[in-house]
Amino acid sequence: MNPFDEAWTLLKEEVYGPKEHPLGRVNFYHGTDDYNTSRIDYQGLKPHDETKSSFWEGPAQFDKPTISVAQNKKGAQGYGDAMYGIRGTAKELGLTERAPDNPNWDEYTTFDAISPERLVRVQ
Repeated sequence: MNPFDEAWTLLKEEVYGPKEHPLGRVNFYHGTDDYNTSRIDYQGLKPHDETKSSFWEGPAQFDKPTISVAQNKKGAQGYGDAMYGIRGTAKELGLTERAPDNPNWDEYTTFDAISPERLVRVQ
């Protein structure tokens, strides 16, 4: 992250803190590679084919593009060197728990895009 992005992130968090922001608190996180951030900052998160990721092994779990998010930072950190906090509830974001029977799996999925207004860069 360059110095401008760091300053913008801090300012955005200060001005739109978790309680004051009209879209609510950051409740979910999305990890990604740093080279995706300029596109995500502009377009938001868009569903993608999970099998195209370099870490994916085996067949796709879903038959259409998805976005995966985690409820805690640690769960999102393994997916790249950049991270976004996502404001909103599971219902507002259309999230479904990916493995509800596994208490160690902190991942939720949506088939809907997540707008840039709901995102805040997290360090």
